Amino acid sequence: MELTKMKEFENKVVLITGGADGIGKGCVMRFAEQGATVIIGDIQSDKGHALADEIGASARFVHLDVTDDQAWQNAVALITREFGALHILVNNAGVSSRTTIEDLDLAGWRAIHAVNLDAIFLGSHHAIPLIHASGGGSIVTISSALGIKPFASYPAYCSAKAAARMLTKTLALYCAERGYGIRCNTVFPGAIKTPLSEKLAQDSGDYDAYLKFRSDSHPIGFIGDPIDVANAVSFLSSDQARYITGADLAVDGGASL
Repeated sequence: MELTKMKEFENKVVLITGGADGIGKGCVMRFAEQGATVIIGDIQSDKGHALADEIGASARFVHLDVTDDQAWQNAVALITREFGALHILVNNAGVSSRTTIEDLDLAGWRAIHAVNLDAIFLGSHHAIPLIHASGGGSIVTISSALGIKPFASYPAYCSAKAAARMLTKTLALYCAERGYGIRCNTVFPGAIKTPLSEKLAQDSGDYDAYLKFRSDSHPIGFIGDPIDVANAVSFLSSDQARYITGADLAVDGGASL
């Protein structure tokens, strides 16, 4: 008799913010391939619906502004009502802006932190009770190599991504101390081929020079793909990483060294 091996995330429900493109899309595709039910949270409705349709019955798009507390409440309520559980939260949504400290205004500072930091608080605040009630699971924060190694033209982005690391460590301790069975870890991508990195290249003033600089700034010698980050997120969310919490995993080709 031939035995059918269960996929890694079969019977698991995963919410990925910023899941409609870039790193988030890579994570969505990876979890779907591994048998998960994937909730794509994003403000890009057209892309989100198209991705869910591409994947099929195991994917669902939810319009989610990660900076909006009520939107988080609505999303978690929907997941509870329609799926009855949540096992994995990937805090991936992010924005960036190449603006020096002298040119950056308070509104711009707050906007960067709202998406890259406040959203992690909101998502974790609302998701942890449901993940706990579902028997435990994993929270993975997507930070950045710039959360480890500063870059002068990205003060708000570097600040928010560094803070995201420490916030995730507090979540790891909190969940461990309460016996929630929720592991919380942070991934630090380097340059990855995404719409966000494309925008940074275009905003640089010299597209080709920027891409060369980014490649050369990574000791490995090339820019990564979303699947490189998705593989790390998948590992940290899996039972293979059951003894890992509060950890930092750089997926940056050595850029943060």
